[in-house]
Amino acid sequence: MNKHKHIIILLILAMCGLWGQHYRVGDYVDNFSDSLCSMNAQWSLFDYYGEVNGGNQNVIWLIFFNSSSRKCQLEASYTQLLFETFNDDGLVTLGIGSGWDENLTCKDWAKNFGVVFPIISDDRLNLRNLFADGTVPHHVLIDHTMRIVYSDKGSIMPPNGSDFLVTLNTALQNMNTLSSINDDILPQKVKLNPCYPNPFNNKTTINYEIREQTHVAINVIDIQGNGFYPLKMYNAQTPGQYSFSWDADEFSSGVYFIQLVTDFQTLNQKVLLVK
Repeated sequence: MNKHKHIIILLILAMCGLWGQHYRVGDYVDNFSDSLCSMNAQWSLFDYYGEVNGGNQNVIWLIFFNSSSRKCQLEASYTQLLFETFNDDGLVTLGIGSGWDENLTCKDWAKNFGVVFPIISDDRLNLRNLFADGTVPHHVLIDHTMRIVYSDKGSIMPPNGSDFLVTLNTALQNMNTLSSINDDILPQKVKLNPCYPNPFNNKTTINYEIREQTHVAINVIDIQGNGFYPLKMYNAQTPGQYSFSWDADEFSSGVYFIQLVTDFQTLNQKVLLVK
């Protein structure tokens, strides 16, 4: 009898999902939907899946947090900064929060902490239990094939988060985008080629092409907007392909913009320095 009771208890635990089974890195994710806090609308994962939405590819970033957690509160502005930086590259960001009370509701979070990406209330932890063991903050990256490429607890604010940024950058680079194809087809007077290596440790090669004589300036801008560093400047550079090595020994780990300024246009490229 005791043996039968034990089996029944195990079956109940399995049905209720109390064994802590959840998606792990390498797993493919099924669709899920839930209501957004700030509007009467549903957020659905597969709305951003290229195989079913007409070919619009995206990388998905899930941010699991608790409203009362000081770590989550401190991290909010940094997640907004990354959202702004990579949003145009195909990154879709979703906050999934819990622990709301009368002083800080789900609708208040975005306003109080300055985030504009959508947020779902997950007070029952239905979504968190699919991806995490309960500890927050917890970050998940899902690539354009709906495969989890990153899932880990803890803050990603500097000096942490190097693994997260490397994985994010790689997932975005691996994604097939129409814009990258168009860049190769359309004629350009100026072209800023991908830096190599990227991500990099201390040194990377910057390569660019100009097809008409022009003023040229190459600058480095950090993601926080705290610094603008001129690397090269030419009053009149003749057409050709140019490259040089940027030694970033004096820079800290993080995301930077390489900026190419000419008479015709200004081009920017994100690079990731990991030390």
